[in-house]
Amino acid sequence: MKARSSLCKIGIFLISVFAIGCSYDESVRITKSAEQGNPDAQLNLGFIYANGIGVERDLEEAKKWYTAAAEQGNPDAVFNLGVLWAIEDSDGSYAAKALNLHIKAAEMGSARAQVNLAIRYSKGYGVEKNPVQADRWYNAAVALGNVDAAILLGIRLEGGMTAEVLSAHTQAAELGSENAQFLLGVMYDLGDGVERDFEKAKMWYTAAAEQGNANAQFFLTVMRTD
Repeated sequence: MKARSSLCKIGIFLISVFAIGCSYDESVRITKSAEQGNPDAQLNLGFIYANGIGVERDLEEAKKWYTAAAEQGNPDAVFNLGVLWAIEDSDGSYAAKALNLHIKAAEMGSARAQVNLAIRYSKGYGVEKNPVQADRWYNAAVALGNVDAAILLGIRLEGGMTAEVLSAHTQAAELGSENAQFLLGVMYDLGDGVERDFEKAKMWYTAAAEQGNANAQFFLTVMRTD
């Protein structure tokens, strides 16, 4: 598979930036470090296999490395493991497993998992709609410095956004910003700040998912099976 740009450094989470693919030497270093038990390297290697960065996409291999990192207490690995179970869930049999992993990751301090739960409770994806719980998890993620949560919570509390702000987000998304693409997906999915539009939600979730955004991959999967 064609390589894409990357940070590809041990200890830097690739989940937040869809990198362009590691060089051979960088891949060897990440693999060696993962095999030696480095949980950050294991998380990175799981991400590489989950998204096919410089290798054939292999969800089982991704699950193996995410599990290894999760067993060492890495909250983002726990979260991404839940995403993989959701992606593989064709009949709903893994829905509870994915949710439990996301709750566990959120409680462990994964901001991505906290955003995931906030959106779930806003929408009612796999849980009962609960605005109080949605705000709880948005605020938890904001406290950890998560920009997506801050923007989505602001839109939620303000009951919308200006045309100028929406235009800025759209322009950033069209220029390839993974975060902007994910945010627009959520906004059109929930109807927060914009008129609800599932086709636009799918379009922007897909764009972010193709850049490795785990939450976009999750909610795109949910939309396809809902």
